[in-house]
Amino acid sequence: MFSGLLAFLNFIAIGVLLLSAYSAYINPNSIWLFSFAGLLFPVLVLVNLIFVLWWLFHRPLFSLLSIAALLLCYPQLKVTFALNLPEDFKTENSIKVMSWNVKNFDLYNWTGNVETRAEMLELIKAESPDILCLQEFYTDQGMLMNNVRYLQDTLGFTYYYFKPTVEITRKYKRGKIEQQWGEATFSKFPIVNVKHVDFKNSRSNDCIYADVKVKDDTVRVFNMHLQSIHLDDKDYVSIQKMETNKLPEWLPMKRIIRKMRFSYKTRASQAEQVAKIVRKYSGKQIVCGDLNDVPVSYTYNTISGSNNLQDAFIEQGWGIGRTFVSLYSYFRIDYILATQQLQVVQYHSSSKQLSDHFPAIATIKLR
Repeated sequence: MFSGLLAFLNFIAIGVLLLSAYSAYINPNSIWLFSFAGLLFPVLVLVNLIFVLWWLFHRPLFSLLSIAALLLCYPQLKVTFALNLPEDFKTENSIKVMSWNVKNFDLYNWTGNVETRAEMLELIKAESPDILCLQEFYTDQGMLMNNVRYLQDTLGFTYYYFKPTVEITRKYKRGKIEQQWGEATFSKFPIVNVKHVDFKNSRSNDCIYADVKVKDDTVRVFNMHLQSIHLDDKDYVSIQKMETNKLPEWLPMKRIIRKMRFSYKTRASQAEQVAKIVRKYSGKQIVCGDLNDVPVSYTYNTISGSNNLQDAFIEQGWGIGRTFVSLYSYFRIDYILATQQLQVVQYHSSSKQLSDHFPAIATIKLR
């Protein structure tokens, strides 16, 4: 009786695992509901591994059920978990790339620490990347934070491309202040060409790319921030309340699901737009950004598959590579991808919680 119940639960776990894995191939604009399953992929892998271990000690033949399912999910396992040991590498003819959603350099003091911006800039200085891709970048020309000038004059990023998505001019008694938000790419190498990719379905999300001249080579660097879910304080309070009470509340759930549905559909269209541009260019490319989606997703699959891009974390990282800062989060949603003409020789992140994202940092050799 007990074995029969476990076998039934095992079949359910296998079915949901396969649905989760293959949701990456289903466009949310066709069937959006399957996109949720991709978020659960690491958990479902763990559940099936537990079933494998249980059956091995009780009915070994039954363990083949989950083993077969896991083998069918090999492509998704490959982009979710990295098992690379640290190794020595030569830095000759290589560049260091850092991609980070800096959450406006804590403009509104979300962290409750007035030193956060200084600590973020200190981390960038310590890492000393050659190319720096920042999402949710903020700067102004006035009395608050002229981050462009600081990165240029103090941290040595001589070249940059910044295309604001939002610009506001405020008037004060002492004068006016021009505030700008968007994505920004900074480089210690010359930038010879730039382009803004306008997402028509979003006002605050976009993609930019810059052709960077590295000695005798040219590398096209994409920097993007795809559609967020935009959960607000009310949503997070509702989630925390449901977790505490262990009971769902329909109205808050409905609001959150509606936001997630919109973000999945919007991101899918944005990913297709970026992938089309990446596919057209035959030169060396590095694709960075906050995709706001996990490796088992249509978004990631569309962009990484656009030009057979390497995932820097999968090539040289370890573990699951969480980049989203949350108590319950295991999500990797920030990426550095590279074309096959390039070689990823190192990848790491930082454990300092200065933004709601951890940075992605990779050293890439120009073959």
